This record gives sequence, structure tokens and C-alpha cells, in this order.
Amino acid sequence: MEKFKKALVITGGVLYLFFGVFHLTFFRVFNQGNPDFNQIVPFLSKIMVMLNVGVVVFFLSMGAIILRFRNEIIDSELGRALLLMSSAFFLIRGLAEFAFPTYKVAFVLTMLVVSTVYFVPLVSKRN
Repeated sequence: MEKFKKALVITGGVLYLFFGVFHLTFFRVFNQGNPDFNQIVPFLSKIMVMLNVGVVVFFLSMGAIILRFRNEIIDSELGRALLLMSSAFFLIRGLAEFAFPTYKVAFVLTMLVVSTVYFVPLVSKRN
């Protein structure tokens, strides 16, 4: 079970890095061919860019921390708190998708799976 927990923690670190890289390309992907995106008030557009930069820094930092300190993540209370926070973050992000009229079930399910990656090591028995 210990190897499985460590594999999930490593997977969680890689997922954070993946989402960080995805958010680096966020505006290039969504600005092309989406007329609604171009109609955002310029002030709000700048706020969205700033928030996205913060998300990129957060995701890349969390990915690096989890991968570098994977043993401590599993064995310490601080690590377990990070796992709980990560699980809650992705669960809430998935549920927040329902706030959009065009929500995507596949996205919600993806966020539930990602949330589970962080939650399983948290609740599995300690050795």
C-alpha cells in the first residue's frame, strides 16, 4: 500500500505540473475562435490574466513541492493537509463547473478523478 500511496502522490505532483503548463497556454487556446472571449471588458480581461498567472505559479510550485517532498507529504501532518487542500480544491473546481450553463460532464468527472488522486493517500492506513 505504501508504494501505491507514493505513486498517487507522484501522480498528483505531475498533475499539478500538467495543469500549470495547461494554464500557460490558456489564453492562446481559448482566445482563438471564441467570440465571447473577445467581448470581455478590458478591465476584467486584465484581472483574468493576473489570476491565471497566479494559478500557474501555484500549480507549478505545488507540483515541484509534492514531487520533491513526496515522502514528507505522505508522512507528515503538513503533507496530509496539502493533500486535503488539493483534494478539496479539485473537487470544488469540478462542482463549480455546474455554475456554467454549458457545463461538461467529462470535465466534472476528470476533476473528481484528480481529487481522488489526492484523497486516497490521505485516508489510507498509515504504516
